[in-house]
Amino acid sequence: MRQAAQGLYSVTDAPRLGPVQQAGVTLSGHPEFTQLVSESKTFQGRHFTGGMDEWTAGVLYPDHLGIAFTERLADVPLFTGGVQQLTARQIPSVRGTASVAGVGDPPLLGDWIRTGQFQPDRLALRFEQVLGGSWRVVVSLKDANNPASGYWVQIERIPGT
Repeated sequence: MRQAAQGLYSVTDAPRLGPVQQAGVTLSGHPEFTQLVSESKTFQGRHFTGGMDEWTAGVLYPDHLGIAFTERLADVPLFTGGVQQLTARQIPSVRGTASVAGVGDPPLLGDWIRTGQFQPDRLALRFEQVLGGSWRVVVSLKDANNPASGYWVQIERIPGT
């Protein structure tokens, strides 16, 4: 989940998004999905071109949706819902890597986790609001010997909900 720092901008600052679409298939046969911006707009200092620039991308594995990229973590539940609609499958888990920004770059999700600004309960609540059921967010270092490698982020539907 390489991602720009979320929470600093309101939803109205972000460009409108197009529908989730299947973008292809991985070499191992897993379906890939993407969501493009539907309007041209500058967000967090980056210009997005409507219909061309990707906002969120992921791969659907048998047991989880792997998020390859997202501009805003708050949009992942909607992306997940779009993948569920396209595949008629309930997704029990969403996983990705929260990257840490390089020196001089804007903060990424990994930076928010490291500094204690990330609020996993807030993200779980967003999943519950969009997808129903109960969710939990689990975060762990990818490599305890190298914190700059980022964090694993797992968003899990609590079984039976």
